[in-house]
Amino acid sequence: MRTHGDSEKHRSVLMAVYYDSNVQNRIWIRKSSTNNNPITNYASSNKLCGAPCGTPKTGIDQKLLYAYNSQSTIRMCDMTKRIDNEISNRKNYPHDSRTTTYEYQAEFTIADVLSGFKRCAGWNQKKEQRSPLLCLSLFSLVNAHLTKKSLKDRLSGFSRKLQAISRSQNCRISFSGETATMKFVGLLALLLVSAVALAEEEEVEEAPECDLEACKLPNCRCSGVDIPGGLSPRDTPQFVTVTFDDGVNVNNIITYRNILYNRFNSNGCPAGVTFFVSHEYTNYVLINELYNRGFEIALHSISHQIPQTYWRDATYDDLKKEIADQKVQMSHFANIPSNSIKGVRLPFLQMAGDNSFQVMADYGLEYDCTWPTTTQTNPGLWPYTLDYKSNQDCVVPPCPTSSIPGVWVKPMVAWSDLQGVACSMVDACFFIPDRENEEEWFKFIMTNFERHYLGNRAPFGFYVHEAFISAYPAVQRAFVRFMDVVNNLPDAFMVNAHEVIDWVKNPVPIDVYKKQGCRRFTPTNCNIASCSPPPAAHNGVQYWMQLCNVCPRVYPWLGNPLGQMRVTILVSVLFLGLVSAELPLAKECNEELCKLPNCRCSSTDIPGGLLPRDTPQFITLTFDDGVNIRNIETYRDILYNRTGANGCPIGTTFYVSHEYTDYALVNELYNQGFEIALHSISHRTPTDFWASASYKDIKEEIIDQKDLIAHFANIPRESIRGVRLPFLQLAGNTSYQVMADHGLEYDSSWPTSALLNPGLWPYTLDYASIQDCPIHPCPSASIPKPWVQPMLSFRDEFGFPCAMADSCFYTPQFDDVDAWYKFFMRNFERQYLGNRAPFGFYIHEWYLVAYPGVKAAYIKFLDTVTSLNDVFLVNHGEVLDWVKNPVPLNEYMKKPCKTWTRTGCDPNPCLCVAEHNQNMYYFSMCTKCPRVYPWVGNPLGL
Repeated sequence: MRTHGDSEKHRSVLMAVYYDSNVQNRIWIRKSSTNNNPITNYASSNKLCGAPCGTPKTGIDQKLLYAYNSQSTIRMCDMTKRIDNEISNRKNYPHDSRTTTYEYQAEFTIADVLSGFKRCAGWNQKKEQRSPLLCLSLFSLVNAHLTKKSLKDRLSGFSRKLQAISRSQNCRISFSGETATMKFVGLLALLLVSAVALAEEEEVEEAPECDLEACKLPNCRCSGVDIPGGLSPRDTPQFVTVTFDDGVNVNNIITYRNILYNRFNSNGCPAGVTFFVSHEYTNYVLINELYNRGFEIALHSISHQIPQTYWRDATYDDLKKEIADQKVQMSHFANIPSNSIKGVRLPFLQMAGDNSFQVMADYGLEYDCTWPTTTQTNPGLWPYTLDYKSNQDCVVPPCPTSSIPGVWVKPMVAWSDLQGVACSMVDACFFIPDRENEEEWFKFIMTNFERHYLGNRAPFGFYVHEAFISAYPAVQRAFVRFMDVVNNLPDAFMVNAHEVIDWVKNPVPIDVYKKQGCRRFTPTNCNIASCSPPPAAHNGVQYWMQLCNVCPRVYPWLGNPLGQMRVTILVSVLFLGLVSAELPLAKECNEELCKLPNCRCSSTDIPGGLLPRDTPQFITLTFDDGVNIRNIETYRDILYNRTGANGCPIGTTFYVSHEYTDYALVNELYNQGFEIALHSISHRTPTDFWASASYKDIKEEIIDQKDLIAHFANIPRESIRGVRLPFLQLAGNTSYQVMADHGLEYDSSWPTSALLNPGLWPYTLDYASIQDCPIHPCPSASIPKPWVQPMLSFRDEFGFPCAMADSCFYTPQFDDVDAWYKFFMRNFERQYLGNRAPFGFYIHEWYLVAYPGVKAAYIKFLDTVTSLNDVFLVNHGEVLDWVKNPVPLNEYMKKPCKTWTRTGCDPNPCLCVAEHNQNMYYFSMCTKCPRVYPWVGNPLGL
C-alpha cells in the first residue's frame, strides 16, 4: 500500500478535474469511528458551487463544474440538485444510526481512498456489498482527464471487472451515516482518485498453463499442433482458407468475380472465401453482393490508419470504435445480418495485446486471424481459444497474455519463401519466383500447401491482397490453377475462416464431413443508394459511397460509424447507478421461449409466419401534443366519419401533452373511437431532461398523466395504453421500467432508419432488441411486459430518414399536391409491397394547417388507402392486439368493428393559475375545476 507521501500524482488527477473549472481542491471526508471506512460528504452542493447554485461565493472564482463523458456535458450543480431529490424519494438505503462521525478537511491518502473505493465497489463480492455500477459510472469521467494510455488501459480493464461483478451479484447501492445529507459530488471526487490508484496498482493476471482435463471442445481448446478430435491426418479434412484484406470497390470486384464466383469443392458445396474489409473507399453494395454469393464478411477496422504503432498502443476504447463499431456499420450499410460477422484481422497484422481480444469477447466476435506463427508451421498450429496460456510465438508484439474465454485464435501459419524465410501473407514473401513465371509460382504455392496436406493438415491459409494478383497476371493464373487443384481433391476443401472454427469445435472425419450439408445463409436485398456526404470531418476529403440504406448525413468514421448528423445525448451515468443497478442486461432472443401473445423477438418476420399477401396492411395515423380549439377543426374535417373498406371507422392515436389541452375535446375524440395516449405533462425542454430523466421524473410525467387524463377527460383509465416521449428522446431503460411497473402496454418513441425494408414489426423487451438506436440512450435491459411500436422512418426525396412526416428535410414543393401525394404513396408502398409491417403516418396537426397542399395530399392519401380491401387504418392498440394473436387477412376482414364504452362530459370551463410559472390557463374539462393548474407533482391540481 502506498503511503500518503506517494499520493501526490494521484491527487493531481482530481485537481485536473476541479482546476479546469477553477474550483478549489477540497473535500470533506466523514470518517466512521467504527470501521474507519471514509464516506465523503458535501453538506450541500454549495460547498462546491456556491450558495445557491450559480451564485458566486466569496473567495471562490465561481464557475460551473462540468462532469465530462464521451458524449455530453452535465452541469454538476444541477445534477446534485436532482440527486438530492432522488435520495429523498428513495427509502431503501440502509441506515446505520450507530455510526458516529466527525468532520475534518483533509488531503487524500491512498489508504483512505482504497478503503472507500473497495467499500463502494463491493470488491470482495459479498452480496451485501455496494453496487459496483455506481463506481463504474465514474470511469468515463476520469478517462476524460487522463492522457497516459497505459493508465487508461488499466482503468478499462478494471472497469470491465466491475461490470462482471455487477452482472453476477444482486448488488444494491447503500451509504452509511446520514443519507439525508449525503452528496454524490464528494463520492465522485473520492472515486476518481481511488479508481486511478487501484488501476495503477492492478497487476495483469497472466493466463495459467492449459489444463487438458478442464479445457474441452466445443468451447475450449488448448493451443497445439495436435489434430482436433484425436483424428489421424488421413481422416482429417484439409481446409484451405483464402482471404483478401482491405476495401471492396469497383477496382477489385472484377477480380473477385472472375476467379471466385461459381467455384465448388469436390463435395458439391460452394467454395468459401473470407473478406477482411476496411471501411474507407468500400462500396457496401458490393459487400452485399459478396455476402449473397456465400462469402464471409469480416472486420479489418474503420480507419486502417497509420502509423502501425497506433494499433500496437490501441486502448480498449480505440479498438471498440475501430472493430465493434465497424460490425454495426457493416451490417447497417451492407444490409447483412450482424450475427454473420464473426471475425477480425487487425491492420498490418499488428497485435494489440489483450485489448482486441477483450473487445471481441465483449461484443460477440468469434475469432481473430491476425496472429502469425513462424515456428509452428510443420506440424502446423491449429485454432485454439484463449481460456489458457498460448504457446504460439509472438511475431508482432504485444500478444495476449490474459485468460479471455470465448475467443478463438485462427493462427496465420506462415509460408516459407524460396530461401526458407517465413512470410505471413503471400504478397509479403521476399525471395519469390519471377512474377512473370506462372509455372514457378504454381510450384511455389503447391510446395507451401503440401507442408500442411502431407503433414498434420492444419488449415492452409492463402492470405493476400487483390492488388498483388491483379498486378501480376502470371501469379493470378497460378493462383487459379491452385484453386482448381484444391477443388478437385476429395479430401481438401476451400472454406471460410468461420467454417474452420465450426469444424474444430465439433471435429468429424472426412467421410462424415463430406455427407454434411452445405453451409446456409439468408440472402438479403439491397436498395442501392449513391451518396456524396459532406467532406469528412477527420481529413476534409469528399468521399463517394454506395450502400444499401439511406445516405448518411456525414461521412461515417470513428465515433460516428453510421454518419449521423445528430449528436447523441448521454444519460447521466450517476442516475444509471441509481435507476438501473438491478436491471439485468437483455440476452439474445430465444425463439423457443419467447412466444406470442406475451413475448415476441424483435424481428422483421411477419407474426404468425404469414405470407405478405395473407397479412393485413395496417396504417397507424398519429398526432402529437395538446388538443384544443385551434386544432380540433382539422381533426373533425379529415378524420371524423371516415371508414375503411371493411366498413369500420378508421383508427387514430392521439399522443396528448397536458399544457394547453382542452379535456372536453379529448373526451370528444375518445367518443369518436380514437385512441388517447400519453405524451407527458410538461413536454419540457431541453431534450437533455428526457435523456437523463430518473424513474421518479418519468413516473410523474407519464403515470401521473394517465390519472390526469382519465380524471379530467372522463375516459376509462384502462383505455390509455401507450406512450410517446417528447422529441422522441428515449430515456434508456427507465421509461420502459416505469411502464412495466404501472401497467402501460406500449411505447412509440423509438425510430428505426435501418429496418425499413423489410420493416420491423412490434416486439417486446424480454430479450435484446436488434433495432438501431438513432437517439440515445435506448433500452438495454430485459424488461418483460412493455411492447415497442417501432417508428419506421419515412425517406425523404434524397433518401434521408425522417421519423415524422413533418421532419423530412428534402420534400416536394409545399403547394404541389400531386408530388406530396406521390411522396406519401411511395413511402407507404415500401411496407405494402414488402413485408407489410405497420405503416406509421406520424405528423403534427400544425403542419397540415400551415401547408394546405400537404393537407390536400394527406386527404387524397387517406381516400386511396381506405378504398383498398387489404389495408386498415387502426390505432396502435389495435396493431398490438393483432400481433399478439395474428390471423390471416380473410379472417381479419370478418371480425366485427371495435367497440368501446362511450362516456359523458358536461364541459366545465376553468381558469387556473399555475404554481410552476404563475401563468393563467383557460381550459375546459369533464369534472369540477381544480384548485390550481395541474402540473408535475400535482396532476389533479389539488
